[in-house]
Amino acid sequence: MQIKSFKKLLALTLGEILIALTIIGIVYALVVPVLKNQTDHVQMAGMLKKSYTVLNQAIDASLARDKEDSIKNWSFTQASMSKRFAKHLSVQKTCAADSSDCFASSYRQFDSNKTADYNGVESFILSDGVAFQVSSCASDVCTFTFDLNASKAPNFVGYDLFQFTFAKSDSVVQGEGYAKTVMDNGWVIDYWD
Repeated sequence: MQIKSFKKLLALTLGEILIALTIIGIVYALVVPVLKNQTDHVQMAGMLKKSYTVLNQAIDASLARDKEDSIKNWSFTQASMSKRFAKHLSVQKTCAADSSDCFASSYRQFDSNKTADYNGVESFILSDGVAFQVSSCASDVCTFTFDLNASKAPNFVGYDLFQFTFAKSDSVVQGEGYAKTVMDNGWVIDYWD
């Protein structure tokens, strides 16, 4: 007499597979937005730090290439500083004062619906796609504005738009507003979701 042995095949039912896929889908839907948000934080902070570095390198290059010992003789006017920095930055495009190619037509604030306008002065798009302008100069202090993704959305002050100041008295680039917050936090953005 011969005995046949059958191996019992183990398999998942269609219902079990669907439940597993549903669970994976829910976990994916919860995790991906958080990871995207964290990636955006790191990317924007990195671009801001790079913009800060590029600005400092342009100052150093201006001193070295123009054979100047210090910034004490620099004319701190918007036009002269714009010309000086454009000469020492990797400019891909120059935008006229009335153009919205470099900077968006308006920017929203995080804490309100107020908008700010950064057009009205000559601006530049740098080789990395960042928009740059000398926004204002007064009392030997100039304000530089960077839009990390040029005129593309979301156009929020503190998300993709940041400002630095540069004073003749201490010749140090300092962050203003949100840029200062990011610098003080060790180049980490932690104030928006």
